[in-house]
Amino acid sequence: MSINEERRTQTQAREALRTAPYPVFIMTPVRDEAGAIVELLYSFVNDAALKLYGMSNDDVVGRGLIELFPSSRDNGVFDADVRAIRTQGAVVIDVPWVDENGVRGAFTQRATPYEDGVLVTALDVTAARLERSYRMLRATQGMARLGSWSLDLASNQVDWSEELFELFGRDPALPAPSLAEHEHLYGADGWAQLVAAVAGTSETGLPYDLELETFGADSARGWVHVRGEVVRDDRGRTVGLLGYVMDITERKVAEQALAASESLFRAAMMSSPVGMALSEVGGSWRVVNSSMSGLLGRDEAWLTSHSVQDVVHPDDAELLVRLRAADVAGGADAPAESALVRLVRADGHVLWVKRAAKLIAGTGGRPDFLLVQYVDTTAEHEALEQLAYQAFHDPLTGLRNRAWIVDGLEADLEATNGIANQVGVLFVDLDHFKIVNDSLGHAAGDELLVTVADRIASVVRPTDRLGRMGGDEFIIVVPDVVDARDMERVAEQIVDIVGAEVSVRGHKVVPAASIGIALNAPDSTSESLLRDADTALFRAKAAGRARWQFFDDDMHAQALARLTIEDEIREALSTAQFVVHYQPIVTLADRRVVGHEALVRWQHPVRGLIPPILFIPAAEDSGLIVTIGQHVLDQVCALLASNPDLPGPISVNISPVQLAHPGWLDAFTDTLSRHGVDPRRIVIEITETAAMALQPGTPTDLAMLRGLGVGIHVDDFGTGFSSISLLRDLPVTGLKLDASFAADLSEDDEAANALSAGLAGLANGLHLTGVAEGVESESQHRLLLRQGWSHAQGYLYARPSPTPIVTIPMSQ
Repeated sequence: MSINEERRTQTQAREALRTAPYPVFIMTPVRDEAGAIVELLYSFVNDAALKLYGMSNDDVVGRGLIELFPSSRDNGVFDADVRAIRTQGAVVIDVPWVDENGVRGAFTQRATPYEDGVLVTALDVTAARLERSYRMLRATQGMARLGSWSLDLASNQVDWSEELFELFGRDPALPAPSLAEHEHLYGADGWAQLVAAVAGTSETGLPYDLELETFGADSARGWVHVRGEVVRDDRGRTVGLLGYVMDITERKVAEQALAASESLFRAAMMSSPVGMALSEVGGSWRVVNSSMSGLLGRDEAWLTSHSVQDVVHPDDAELLVRLRAADVAGGADAPAESALVRLVRADGHVLWVKRAAKLIAGTGGRPDFLLVQYVDTTAEHEALEQLAYQAFHDPLTGLRNRAWIVDGLEADLEATNGIANQVGVLFVDLDHFKIVNDSLGHAAGDELLVTVADRIASVVRPTDRLGRMGGDEFIIVVPDVVDARDMERVAEQIVDIVGAEVSVRGHKVVPAASIGIALNAPDSTSESLLRDADTALFRAKAAGRARWQFFDDDMHAQALARLTIEDEIREALSTAQFVVHYQPIVTLADRRVVGHEALVRWQHPVRGLIPPILFIPAAEDSGLIVTIGQHVLDQVCALLASNPDLPGPISVNISPVQLAHPGWLDAFTDTLSRHGVDPRRIVIEITETAAMALQPGTPTDLAMLRGLGVGIHVDDFGTGFSSISLLRDLPVTGLKLDASFAADLSEDDEAANALSAGLAGLANGLHLTGVAEGVESESQHRLLLRQGWSHAQGYLYARPSPTPIVTIPMSQ
């Protein structure tokens, strides 16, 4: 192409651009020393652009974009044009309203690289933007249920937008209702407010805002917000009103529901039987109920002018601060956590309360609050403390009890591992304490126990621990014994101070104490150490009482033997090794068998037949005698059931341990019933010593058995310290003379004979069956018969045998 042709083509292109119906610009860059574009100079502007700017060609060409339109740097036009030059690619942006030099509208601008500059075209989209904005406005008004209205004051004509027709449920084909017809929409009261507001705004020019209740044609009711402002003409005169109506039914319903909820909440809070308060997060009370006032003994005015910090116990002040911080940090959705805190009443009384709080988050810039509930748990707390105290204290003396002693002793023993010092235990028991109880009463006995406890406490060291084991037994634990002689000194002090005379209920009593002392071995446990001390105590009592005794190797060996025999007894019970032998009871006059005594024997698989003297003490100490006694009774009842013609009843021995065992009476009668045995065929024998130590309810149990027909004999009579009244007060049917009396009888011993004869007279005088035990010779037989004894048993007649003997020869 020739130069002339090229110029002609460029001229034609420029002419086409000049007459284009949309604005076209060509701009060349102005660079700084670093090469950065700092301005774009207009080199060509078409007629549409000049018309848009309202300028001449000379006003624009040769001048800069930023110079003419400074806002081009802010609205992105300059950056888009520069980016097109730098990237050599087209850049399209939307340019919002432009107001410099009278240019207003919205454009879509396209910047295209051209030679060393940029060619820009701008498409006017103002009309499309307005249409889109209008549609968005309509949609927004529909969603917000908002419509506009106008009122011409000259003609009184009202115009509504389409949204208002929809809001009020009216046909948009009909004209908008006049101001007077608005009464049907708002009711008389609402219409009156509207008329007054229109009049006021027309006069003053100030806008109005009303919230009015609406009444629809279908009886539906709602609420709207109505706003009106004046419309003025060119000379500033008010010619009409313009405004909007917004549906606020949902908000009003929510407000009414909130008001009702707040009213209900306040009523519930004020009528709550527990203390409740609405407080600031810092603790200051704003609202309190009457229960809160009653709880703290302060009126509402005082509480609402103070903070919870003013009534919290000083020791719980920091705890309360932490609780409030946790309540706030947890937020309104966190579950209320309860915690125990102490508050102080106006009278100084300390309350234990269970505190639970819920955060009420403020809205619209309002502060947060805490709704706090305080439940008085003082009585419950004190009861729990009392239970905790009772769990480890003796209620009579206030000393620690067995549970606490055992727990502490275990800890002491663990602490001695690898240490030379030992743990010592002193087991203290009052001598003849039962005499005080029986003669002066249990109240006097309790008074003596308290005095003894105080005396022992006065001589033990601060590091020693004193407790009451129960009854008249006390324990002193010495946790750090360096020398065994220290234990002796403590024991001597206790014996001395306990033995001082004391006045109890007007009676002078001189108490005495026996003490067993034990030191731990490497393998000792709390139970074994207490058992060792108890064993030593038993030895001290056997040695004469009012003294102390150390646990030694011999006692240890005996204790091990006792444990061994207890284990063997348990094994024997499980394998039915206990059997019953029967010794006949005869009449002295004709040696006729009139009954038998059931005597338990241990058929040991290795040692053979073991007599009761070798295992009954261990069985009684361990409580196993209860099970042994049940085995004996079962065997006796089975024998009686299978031998209905067996002469006379069978006597079974009942241990004091059995008598003291709960439910022994029911077990006894159930066994008789199970075997179908007539109670009159059974006699129970209790020793004189056991009869002296009967539990309070045992005489009643014995009377019940006697009522069924069971005989009751006092065994080993004459060896104890019982009163003759025992035979009168208990439902006794017979007594058995101890074998020691029969052994002492002779033609020459007047004293032994007199005692035996006297007891025979006692039995006969009380109409009791008298049975002399241990008869081994004919001379004893004759003497007992002459003294008045009616019955006897012993080797003279027959030895105990597995099968009852029913016939005795007249002379052996």
